[in-house]
Amino acid sequence: MSAQDGRRLQAAPYREEVVLSYRDMPTPAADVVKSLMDIETEDERQVWTAAFALRCSAWSEHPTGSLPSDERALMRAAGFPKQKRVWERIRERALAGWSLHSDGRLYHPEVTEIVLAAWDDLLFPKSTTRPAIPLHVRRAVWDRDGECCAYCGATSGPFALDHITPWSRGGPDTVENLTVSCRPCNSSKSDKTPEEWLS
Repeated sequence: MSAQDGRRLQAAPYREEVVLSYRDMPTPAADVVKSLMDIETEDERQVWTAAFALRCSAWSEHPTGSLPSDERALMRAAGFPKQKRVWERIRERALAGWSLHSDGRLYHPEVTEIVLAAWDDLLFPKSTTRPAIPLHVRRAVWDRDGECCAYCGATSGPFALDHITPWSRGGPDTVENLTVSCRPCNSSKSDKTPEEWLS
């Protein structure tokens, strides 16, 4: 884990407006089931169970994605709070990949990556909706084209503004890239260019 990742992990949980929960934790269910089916011995099952429990526990720790370095806390997090001998036998394998850092806590690179990605998604959500076309642009297109479909010539609506180069392909919200189209043409054209649609 880099120093920058460490600072991001330390800072992220203190943001009161955002709280990570187990719903935000990616769960590769197929991998979990396959892993459980591949286990042949009780010892392997205990190691796998402890490793999985530690990763889940790290998700609710502070800072998120870390584990305390205290042995009793680790035993509790791994699901073996009163089984010291079992814990001592599986500890090294269950904590594979975890390393102690300057803040006195354990971090795992994969868990850190998942946590940072989840924080980024919550703090900086990717917009799936496009912004509205500015009013002055809409008016200019309607003034230029009137109530006539640029594709089929229909004069009875309803009409819509259509991106000539689709917005999903980087087409801008400009007067030059917008035209009036009837709803059937607009729906049929969808996210195609006029050349693709007409061919």
